[in-house]
Amino acid sequence: MRLVRLLTFFLDLSIAHFCFRFWTYLWFSEKGFSVDRPLLSLLMEVLFVFLYFWFLVSLWSQTPGMVLLGIRIAKEEHASSSVGVLRAFSRTFFLFVTNLPLGMGALFSLLSPAGKTLYDCLSQTRVVWDEKLDRVSRTKDELRPDLG
Repeated sequence: MRLVRLLTFFLDLSIAHFCFRFWTYLWFSEKGFSVDRPLLSLLMEVLFVFLYFWFLVSLWSQTPGMVLLGIRIAKEEHASSSVGVLRAFSRTFFLFVTNLPLGMGALFSLLSPAGKTLYDCLSQTRVVWDEKLDRVSRTKDELRPDLG
């Protein structure tokens, strides 16, 4: 699960980076502007990535990377319920704050017996395997004729 979470995080960062660069290219080239200030560009991208994680987790409890790898975010006490806007905000906020000092929020999962990250502990969330993906694969296996 730890490797899947790490792959998901980097996949989502790549998707968010591509979307931001594509959006800024379309927006600024159409208007005739250019972002020559690297600090401003960096701040805009950090804000975009923050909104990317917060918006998608609060709406669907998943990001595109999580969908591809079959995991989702759930409340600590109820794995079947959605996360909600405030809890998704706190998780995203703690994700950014705890990972700033050398990724310490993610490294915390190596010390945790349950494999939880520091930002999951602080926001009372957990990562679970997506049941919808299991149902789809079971249905395909049940419909597939036995060849053996």
